[in-house]
Amino acid sequence: MTSSITSPEGIINLALGRIKVPRRINSIWEGSRESKASLDIFGQTRDDLLRTQDWPFARRDTALVLLKQAPAGGYVPPTQWNPATNPPLPYKFEYQYPSDSLRIRSIRAVGLFLVNYDPRENRFSVTNDDQLTPAAKTILTNVGPTVVATYSGRLTDPTTFDADFVEALAEALARRLAPMLSDMEAAKVAAENEMRATGEADVCQAG
Repeated sequence: MTSSITSPEGIINLALGRIKVPRRINSIWEGSRESKASLDIFGQTRDDLLRTQDWPFARRDTALVLLKQAPAGGYVPPTQWNPATNPPLPYKFEYQYPSDSLRIRSIRAVGLFLVNYDPRENRFSVTNDDQLTPAAKTILTNVGPTVVATYSGRLTDPTTFDADFVEALAEALARRLAPMLSDMEAAKVAAENEMRATGEADVCQAG
């Protein structure tokens, strides 16, 4: 079910209410101490939450782009492994990592005519290939040469968030904001007390 809260500010204000911060923000860019603290952590907290659980609304499926492949006959002399053109051993295939992926959930082969719906998981590994120009994150597997990846995508539009995700995100933000804003509040109170004490001292001297 889609949430009725459809903006970053709405989610942040929900978090602020949970840690008893009286002020609410109108814009995450407004420059208040609450908005600055929230801006520092909102994107990272959202991505962490999307990455750690398999949220149905964040599921994405895509055909992967093949980058490198092992020789069909294996590395039999005179054929030698070449890191510039072959995937790292012991993998047969290397694919481009989806640009909007936060976590790969599974890899599955695609048949000649229909998608293979076999639910068995296939082994894969995520790496950084410095042989590419520029170096890039890639996926290694022995499944191929045509595969589909299921992954958790990076979603930045709160109108697409499910209600349970909004609740979880507000809770996560509240845990991170609490120590940040409590320190700010303590500093503010200390400054006000100092100003009050200085003002009272000036009055006494004047008297």
